[in-house]
Amino acid sequence: MSRSLLLLRHAKSSWADHTVSDRARPLNPRGERAAALMGVYLGQRGAPPSLVLCSTAQRARQTQERISGLMTVEPVVRHLEELYLATPDEILGLLRELPDPTRRVLVIGHNPGLEELAFELVGEVADGRGSAFEGLKRGLPTAGLVELDLGETGWRELSPASCRLIDFGAPKDLV
Repeated sequence: MSRSLLLLRHAKSSWADHTVSDRARPLNPRGERAAALMGVYLGQRGAPPSLVLCSTAQRARQTQERISGLMTVEPVVRHLEELYLATPDEILGLLRELPDPTRRVLVIGHNPGLEELAFELVGEVADGRGSAFEGLKRGLPTAGLVELDLGETGWRELSPASCRLIDFGAPKDLV
């Protein structure tokens, strides 16, 4: 049975209060709408993830709450400090620790780490180049979603160019 990885950048956050730390910035109204929209979109993408790994930043947690609330099956959610502004290698390290029976995982985090990881996992010769790749080349916007197929590759074997790009979705493309 195939494994899949979903990478979701947190929705748009508020800069209204400049005294709030970066970690504590909440979603702004546009971000709240985008998170809900992406939750519906994710629900249309097949089976919901069984596991969500989410940054502890407020904007990421609020994105996760809005998305999880729209799923038909409540996933297991792990809020991880290590995902806050994580590099691609740090995210990859967390994914490689997952047990192989885990089939569909959603990571909610930050750029540039998520975008760079998506490019690294797809590689230059990977399949799935069409419109999804064109979308990804424009950059991973807030609330942007990348879906990758690992095939039969186990989490421990996850490596550069080991995934196939299945989908790219952004709120602006869905309205």
